Amino acid sequence: MRVGACSRAPPRKSIAVRDARGTAAGRTSLPARSILERLRRACCPFPAAFAYTLVVSLLAGYVARATVAPGAEYPHVFQVVGAASWLAYAWSIPADSIWMGKPWSSTFVYRLDGLIYASLTAGSFAWLWPKVAGA
Repeated sequence: MRVGACSRAPPRKSIAVRDARGTAAGRTSLPARSILERLRRACCPFPAAFAYTLVVSLLAGYVARATVAPGAEYPHVFQVVGAASWLAYAWSIPADSIWMGKPWSSTFVYRLDGLIYASLTAGSFAWLWPKVAGA
């Protein structure tokens, strides 16, 4: 059986004993109380990741609409949306390394992933950015 985010296996007794003594890092897990929570557990993180991507795209679009005029050049739209979405995708991760002791190597990998996601988001916005009529 695979142990991970989608696993329903109970923790081993040795881990539970160490957690009770306070010598190991604690885990937070909530029981499934709603249909949405059961769906999230059944489908693993994919719906949550899609929702997060959608929220980041909406916020990056809001920032772009507030700062970039229609008909702007591709690089300018890419720059604004890319910066906004990279901040959202990648800049919360260093806090895990600072406060939770996660390895910095994983932080750099997550930040690279965030850069890839931000580039895809920025490219989509710049490609579909409205053109000025008659130009």
